[in-house]
Amino acid sequence: MTRRPSAPASLPRPCARPERQAGGTGPLRRLGAAARRLEPELASGAAVRRVERLLARLPQDLSDNLIYECRLGSDAGRLDVSFRFERAGAGTARLAGGTAPGEGPPPWPAVRRLAARWCAADSALAPMDALWVEVDLPPNRPVPKRPGVFFGLTAPAAGKVESAAALAPRLAATAALLRPGLDAGRLHRRLAEVLGALPALPGGARLFQTGLMLGRDDPRIRLCFEGLGPHGVHALLVALGADAADRPEMGEALALAAGADDLALAIDVGEDVGPRVGLELYTLTGSDDRLDRLLGRLEGAGLCSADQRRRLLAYRGKDLEEEGREPSDPVLVARALSHLKLVTAPGAPLRAKAYLAVKRHRPDPRLLAPPGVALQDLVS
Repeated sequence: MTRRPSAPASLPRPCARPERQAGGTGPLRRLGAAARRLEPELASGAAVRRVERLLARLPQDLSDNLIYECRLGSDAGRLDVSFRFERAGAGTARLAGGTAPGEGPPPWPAVRRLAARWCAADSALAPMDALWVEVDLPPNRPVPKRPGVFFGLTAPAAGKVESAAALAPRLAATAALLRPGLDAGRLHRRLAEVLGALPALPGGARLFQTGLMLGRDDPRIRLCFEGLGPHGVHALLVALGADAADRPEMGEALALAAGADDLALAIDVGEDVGPRVGLELYTLTGSDDRLDRLLGRLEGAGLCSADQRRRLLAYRGKDLEEEGREPSDPVLVARALSHLKLVTAPGAPLRAKAYLAVKRHRPDPRLLAPPGVALQDLVS
């Protein structure tokens, strides 16, 4: 997922000219138009149509913030999608089972139960400030009824001191709610061991996101750490006894990560750590040259093609959504490359993914047009 879930995707610069967005029949479906910008280098036409069918069947006010997950290199073609929710957001009430005339609830019973618990005023899940629902859409398979679920954690909840003492039981209880039959006590103890290793690491290492891949048989819980740096990543893997610490592919991934402004580590924790480990690479907003160079490093390593690199850079931008809106109340659909991810697994070569954000938001109209220029004149 993404470690910056609340950041608007590619905020518009003052006086920048938005494009007109293709029409649609609902806000969520109009967000799906961004997926068409990924064809054919990053997603096949069939994969884009799978996403569009999913968005068409969901409540149209479910979420204003999506992430598209693309495989790079020779793995390209498949396209998965994630939806972001805030605890007090209207979309979260819909996720919890609220319906509108002519629409049913989202088809994810376990997630509905979790969202209802999260929305409660006295919820023990309150330190979790954002929720992502990740839907895998492999070819020739129905939409899963058990998607992945990821929680973003507020900084105080994810701090070094509190994490092992207070956060571990909350995470274990959440996992048990999503996956009945899971031994929450055993998972709690294991999580406390893992999170307890953080204070020994240098700098501001913290847990910023946690999740569970419900569609997989493996009951491991995903933990995502930031503030480690390349040396901290290796030190944490060694401290946890993860086999990935000694894999050549991890060394290659850390070398490639030198071209990023920041990085995060994603591990799956059960009885052991792994077997897959993800390294997320971030560049600062607006640092186009640095992003291009980072993609160039992936291309040089054979993890990304030249055409994919160009398509990723071209994806970014913004559309003015005018359908059903007054010119004085514009809605922007902003697109950005959230981050890249390098994945290692035993006996497999290093692989790369890209996570592409698309978000609807209502900006101050003064940011869109200079004084004396009407918005409708700017985009006409």
